[in-house]
Amino acid sequence: MNALDGVSLLATKKESTYASVGFFMFGKELAHYHLSANNQDIAKENGNYLLLDAAFEHAKRHGCRYMMLGGGRTSSPDDSLFKFKSKFSPLTMPFYIAGLDFLPEKRQMLNQMWIDQSKDSTIPKLFQLYRA
Repeated sequence: MNALDGVSLLATKKESTYASVGFFMFGKELAHYHLSANNQDIAKENGNYLLLDAAFEHAKRHGCRYMMLGGGRTSSPDDSLFKFKSKFSPLTMPFYIAGLDFLPEKRQMLNQMWIDQSKDSTIPKLFQLYRA
């Protein structure tokens, strides 16, 4: 596996079982929480809280002053993901997704793979099907 400068894959475990795993990117002052996954079988262990705590410490060691956690799944202020992220700081800023598609043919290929393997025949507008 190749390492990318400024990108870390962090994980939390309970005994030998992964609880949470996430990708984090680190710049000069700003770290970015990109994507994570949680093991639903042990979700009650709150591995994601530990993951973020470890990521905050990791970001500090990289010289970052801030960690951008991103928004929620929707624009609603009651969005559960946004509420979870809001627990870590009272500071909120506008968050936007550019919607730039640098590899449209790859997105189309991944969308088609998903359609071929699912019961849904609707072609998704964006490839975020891990939420489906």
